[in-house]
Amino acid sequence: MQNEVVFSIGDLEHLVLTCANCKTQIAFDVKEGLPAGVPSHRNSMPEQCPVCIGTFDSSVQRGVNTILKTFKDLLENKTANQVVFRMKAPENSKAA
Repeated sequence: MQNEVVFSIGDLEHLVLTCANCKTQIAFDVKEGLPAGVPSHRNSMPEQCPVCIGTFDSSVQRGVNTILKTFKDLLENKTANQVVFRMKAPENSKAA
């Protein structure tokens, strides 16, 4: 029997984006749709990395914005727990 890790969108806290240039990780609060800990009036990801000022690929920007909007909509409508992700557990995990 294969072990799996199962979680719902309601369990998610952050989506993490890694800059392709400098490897800086930017965390987005899935409930807010904003970089965690960064005060802002934006409701989408920044166009540039805040560390190296490298521009994010436009397809990544569209994808992240779509994911954050979808997660936020599901959370606000209290339907996030109806969407579940299943993934293979790491080899050394004891997940059931």
